[in-house]
Order: sequence, then C-alpha cells, then structure tokens
Amino acid sequence: MYDKQSTRVDDYNSNPTSNGRDYEVACVVCGDKFKSCKPSYLSKYCSARCANDAYIAWRREQTEKKRVAIDKCVVCKIPIQQTGAKIILYCSNRCKQKAYRERNTQ
Repeated sequence: MYDKQSTRVDDYNSNPTSNGRDYEVACVVCGDKFKSCKPSYLSKYCSARCANDAYIAWRREQTEKKRVAIDKCVVCKIPIQQTGAKIILYCSNRCKQKAYRERNTQ
C-alpha cells in the first residue's frame, strides 16, 4: 500500500549534507509540519505521496488549459466541443487525414 507515513522525509539526521541545520517546514499539499535539512523553498512536500498528488493536480491543470485553448478544428477551423478526457484536435477523420498528409509531405 502506498501511504503517506511510509514515505515521510523526517529522516533528516541521516543526510550527510545537513551540517547540523534543520528546518521546520509545512507541506504545501496537506499542511503537515516536518523537519528537513533544506529550507522551505526547497522542501515542499512531507512525503512522496504528497509530491505525487501535487504532480497529478498540476497535470490535470495543464490538460484543462489545453482543452480550453483548442476550441476549433486545427485544419478547417470549424468549432468543436471538448467533452471527454481526450483532447480533440480535428472535427472529422477527413481533417485528421489531411493534417497527416501535410505533415508527411514536408
């Protein structure tokens, strides 16, 4: 099981580069406090689970930006509606084939 407790980064004493300095840092995702040998602008997440959750949220945000940006067919400029998780670039198979042929002739 992939849980937060098994991937915590509180083992700052085992890091040979800590030089005796330790920082109390709050996790950006969950808000838990943890100790780190790095300052807060370098240590953002208390565990690998929180880092993964932040990455997933970032990817969803990027996909949503693309979905909003593409509202017309790339080839013929006919308006298309983005519905599912997949981002649609072409209004039909005809436009998709035309774009493929243009890419291969260049």
